[in-house]
Amino acid sequence: MEWKEFQELVKLIIPSSYSGSISFKYEDEEIVCKIGDKNFVYSHREYNETFSRFSRYTNGSTYIYNKDEIEILIDFPTNKFNFRFQDEGINISNDTIKYSIQSPSPELILAFLSSIAKDEIKYYRRLMPSRFLIQRYSENENTNISLFDMLIKSMRISASLKIVSYESVTIDELKKHANSFLFNLSYNTGAVLKLVLNTSDLSYDRSRVIRNHRLPINEIETPKLFYNSELTEQYNLALSSNDSFIQFISYYHVMEYFFDEVYNGALISSVRDILQHPGFSYKKTKEISKIIDVVQRKIRVTREGFQGSELEALELTIKTFISVEELKTALFDYDPKLINYYKTHKVSFSDGDPIDLDEPLNEKLPKKIAARIYKTRNSLVHSKSNNTRIKERGIYHPFADENELMNEIPLMQIIAENIIIKSAEEI
Repeated sequence: MEWKEFQELVKLIIPSSYSGSISFKYEDEEIVCKIGDKNFVYSHREYNETFSRFSRYTNGSTYIYNKDEIEILIDFPTNKFNFRFQDEGINISNDTIKYSIQSPSPELILAFLSSIAKDEIKYYRRLMPSRFLIQRYSENENTNISLFDMLIKSMRISASLKIVSYESVTIDELKKHANSFLFNLSYNTGAVLKLVLNTSDLSYDRSRVIRNHRLPINEIETPKLFYNSELTEQYNLALSSNDSFIQFISYYHVMEYFFDEVYNGALISSVRDILQHPGFSYKKTKEISKIIDVVQRKIRVTREGFQGSELEALELTIKTFISVEELKTALFDYDPKLINYYKTHKVSFSDGDPIDLDEPLNEKLPKKIAARIYKTRNSLVHSKSNNTRIKERGIYHPFADENELMNEIPLMQIIAENIIIKSAEEI
């Protein structure tokens, strides 16, 4: 991008005048910002130095990378921690890799600007209030203004994640590291951060608030696992929402991801048991009929394309990934009152079953947990059923039942977290 082209983009992003006390002036060799009686200058020479560094990277619209590092834009759907991360930064590392969250570098901003058509600039412009600028730069005699800092705050850009590997890695591996690190951060702090893989991923909703804190930033370690990005997307959607309906369904989608795998595995195991039985003979019609009966009972195609009983698949998923003792401990840490709540309280709008977590060795407990979740899920997604279905499933009334549904979220969250972690691959 040539200097003149850069100046034209800056003009489109930052207006020439915020107020009577803040103005911009574009000369052949510099851009001058005047705040009160102070002038801040960004020169053509400074731009050439930035562009030279930028040229050393391969870039996409929202990231820059080379053989051992990547810097990629991240967004904060909740807007709770973005300015803190920009000002303070985060640095977490081990002997092989370093993760940093910081204000985006000028080189990354150039990559971002290069990808935006001029007629689309207006969609990314979010002007800083002039009062903010005056307070930050005019009242502090020791503060210098950065043009790129202003560009960052004038557009819908929060921060970036930079990963430096001490070994050569591919861009795909770097993205997997990025996804795993952000999940670690979300899991341990409740702060939702998402990778911005293209400009359309930038968030427009900055009003949500995260309720859950668990671990100080300086105690978080580098990830040891690669987490499934499809699952972490659902997890982050749940964590970033204040709507208990969205939270419940998003966590359910994490569980649902493995339904085919665990159900087909159980079906294969059932058929194998028949085949391996010493009394089995393929010459006996009765024995072949046993296999047919098992398959016919287990398989039926639903409207969503899943083959089998969804309730049974949910139970098998819980059995596969969840330790009831660990679930009880996690719920107790979340809120000690929850153990007794789930034991004594039936979900009124769905007829969801009570679950006694004080009996972790009870073999029927995974089935009861699955039944409570499944009945509540059906009430949420099938609220317009006919009268017979209403009696079976119940109806969720968003305002009347919201507080009761919120009490189900810790159970859903902890199960989803365990599934994400236990299904991950070692780095």
